[in-house]
Amino acid sequence: MAALFATSPGFHSWSRPWEHRIEGAEVSYTIRLRADAFARAVQLAGFRSDYGLAKAMEVNRSTVARVLSGLLQPGPAFIGGALVALTPMCSNDLFEVIPTSTPTDRSSTGRQGNADGPLCF
Repeated sequence: MAALFATSPGFHSWSRPWEHRIEGAEVSYTIRLRADAFARAVQLAGFRSDYGLAKAMEVNRSTVARVLSGLLQPGPAFIGGALVALTPMCSNDLFEVIPTSTPTDRSSTGRQGNADGPLCF
């Protein structure tokens, strides 16, 4: 895999933005909707229907309904649309980063970086 940055001692390169290298083992992450926080943000923003929210997010109403029901994971269009439509909420308020796999190397003493760190952009 091609790394984005040259490696040096103590620096772990990134092969993909959503994978985290841990002393030779890869851990993948995904983004999950914080449903309760999202619902509160939608209510505070004054949206009264999935249709109005979807229009503001510039996604299909069915996409909003499927993500809210858990049938679909939020994708880039949903995440971006939510951050625009629900400003001033930031990504950490509405979404959480969770691991989808665990490291195969159990000798790891710690991670470089932090999936729970600030994700506002």
